[in-house]
Amino acid sequence: MLRNILLQFGSDSSHASYFTQLHGLVNVGDMALTILRTECGASSAVKDSALRLFFMLSNEKVRNRHSVFPFRAGNLSQWSSPVSESLSDLSLQIRSPLFSSTPQQQKRFHSARDSFPEMQQILSSDETSLSSEIQTYASMSCRHDALFLHFSRIVGNLWSKPLCQLLPDNKLVSIYGVDELEWLLNQLTPFKRIIEDYKLIGNIQEYVQPLNGDTPNSHIEVASHSERRSLLSFRQLLSLTVEVLMLWKILCEHQFHVIATLLSTQNRSSLTATNFCNIVLSGQQLCADLITCLVRHYLGDNATTTVLCNELRDCCPSLFSVDDANTTKATEMIEEVRRLPPCSARTEILAEAVKLLKMGIQKINLPVICQLLYEGKNWFILLLFYFY
Repeated sequence: MLRNILLQFGSDSSHASYFTQLHGLVNVGDMALTILRTECGASSAVKDSALRLFFMLSNEKVRNRHSVFPFRAGNLSQWSSPVSESLSDLSLQIRSPLFSSTPQQQKRFHSARDSFPEMQQILSSDETSLSSEIQTYASMSCRHDALFLHFSRIVGNLWSKPLCQLLPDNKLVSIYGVDELEWLLNQLTPFKRIIEDYKLIGNIQEYVQPLNGDTPNSHIEVASHSERRSLLSFRQLLSLTVEVLMLWKILCEHQFHVIATLLSTQNRSSLTATNFCNIVLSGQQLCADLITCLVRHYLGDNATTTVLCNELRDCCPSLFSVDDANTTKATEMIEEVRRLPPCSARTEILAEAVKLLKMGIQKINLPVICQLLYEGKNWFILLLFYFY
């Protein structure tokens, strides 16, 4: 319906205004985002109107009279409630703190002083702290909450569920197939793209402005700073979510249950007990172990491992970096040399492998590499690796 209103009457019309009053700022912002990320079925004129409407609503403040009590931040195990109640809180675990979330009834706040140490310079008493927390949350914009709401409606069905399960025959399988993962990526990838293309969050410079606690409007600055940090965390949350889904899709394309047999017993248990949310926020090591197993499955097949490394580096740059690719290539070269008779080519390949390992020295599994060199009786190269 919003698409028809924008197409026939435009974003400045009384029809659009009435529609916004009827459905609420955040819901209409969410609908505008849906129109913007739709690849087909929406003309450029409709998208332009949707973009204009989103920016018109962006600075409107969303207030919630139900949420007025602060609470201490807990750990991830407390966040097993539906995604709409916890989604913004999850960004607390992503490299920068977050204070506010999409308004929900009977939802409590994180202590502002827990989330922002610099606020201690502004807040001098518990009463002031509580007042500032309420003011900060009440000042969150429609843009902020619409972005979180849109994300939660896409990932809500799997956010708090595990991605795999253990069958009675001890086979570890993915709960979601390639088609389901493809559908999720087809929703999230355009969403991520329009945020960047249309600058819906803004540039990084906006997120490093210092707070000035001496001004009469310091509470407004705190609210603005809180929202900026929240949106920066949201950007990281969205990127990591897309990367984990990309990785899982690649694993499924290469028979997840086969790759999973190479995991340790501990990792297999962890995967069945860990929900998608925790894999995104704190499961980087699990993802790294899955990537290692995937590459190990194809060791010896140079063409396949090269294609895999390139795909992982393009799709999951945070989970599989250039250093990871170099380490993988070096490991493959060492494995290859173990099958060669002593010759000059063998020494050259090993020397090249050591160079690659040193380029990503912080990424290597040192005991494994040294064991490979030892088993291949490559004493000279092993000494070079240690001392040069």
